[in-house]
Amino acid sequence: MNMTLRSLLLASACLIPLLPVAADAQQRRPLASPAAGEANGVVSAVEVRGNQRIDADTVRSYMLLQPGDAYDSDRSDRSLRSLFATGLFGDVAIARDGSRLVVTVVENPLVNRVAYEGNRRLTDDTIRPEVQMRARGVFTSQLAQADRQRILDLYARRGRFAARVEPKIIQLDQNRVDVVYEITEGDAALVSSINFVGNASYSDRKLRD
Repeated sequence: MNMTLRSLLLASACLIPLLPVAADAQQRRPLASPAAGEANGVVSAVEVRGNQRIDADTVRSYMLLQPGDAYDSDRSDRSLRSLFATGLFGDVAIARDGSRLVVTVVENPLVNRVAYEGNRRLTDDTIRPEVQMRARGVFTSQLAQADRQRILDLYARRGRFAARVEPKIIQLDQNRVDVVYEITEGDAALVSSINFVGNASYSDRKLRD
């Protein structure tokens, strides 16, 4: 065997034991991992979108998840309910964007004015104390319906059980609304007769007198 061939064989023999070692080292090399916040579910930031009048920090104050907290779906759901319970928002959505928590809100409009139409038997000054909706307050449909019922109850106490009330919402610029309660007063209920039951000691005529 000539000298050149012998040298090549010796070189190959030296390389063979090194191949498994190199492969094993490659397997043990740590793989690139995602950002720490995403890997362990830690919230890195709470971003607020869609707010106009309401400060982002005010929105964050109702959140049960803050930067540095481990993400928890139950606390996220409770945060959603907490934001809705303020009455400040018509819609709220909470979503994850990597390690960030994105809170998207739709603010309820501000009330520009509250007015009444169709009321003749009862003046505005009589109705107004019964109504909780106020100018410069936050409008919610629940409050408008509750005030509608309060006006109906007021008319019922005056004997006008056929009264009808409908809140009309007029959209304005800058996320404001006018609230107009359209009232149909109806006729007053009349008593046609009075009957007494169980009056053993007194006659009906005596009781009517």
